[in-house]
Amino acid sequence: MINISDPNPFYILKIIIAGDSGFGKTTLINRFVDGRFIPAKKATIGVDYFLKNVKLTIPSYESTISLQIWDLAGEKKYQSMLPIYLPGTKGIILVYSDDIEHSIQYLEGFLELLQNYLAEKIPIILLKAKADISS
Repeated sequence: MINISDPNPFYILKIIIAGDSGFGKTTLINRFVDGRFIPAKKATIGVDYFLKNVKLTIPSYESTISLQIWDLAGEKKYQSMLPIYLPGTKGIILVYSDDIEHSIQYLEGFLELLQNYLAEKIPIILLKAKADISS
């Protein structure tokens, strides 16, 4: 929770981004963090980490928030690593693609893992990737 009485606080929020392999998670993160679009990206092995500082400005208040973005590899063999990265997580972004059947199967499995290992309720955002690519 943000304490508005603190004049210049610095907050750190840990975010996990997850989805099946090849859905464009790393490309989305690169675009958000660096403004770069890298069309061909090798698959993430295990986990990758990104950092983005953003300014929060509301009337008569300004603060900096540091987003720690943990990019989890999408291959099933890496899902067992999820419990290692969950502690301290403040939000999860689940990425899916146009291949809905395949995406739903992955997301159902991932959500089941979350229920087993997540100690508290946190926001989960569902994000469609590759919406700009026509089939």
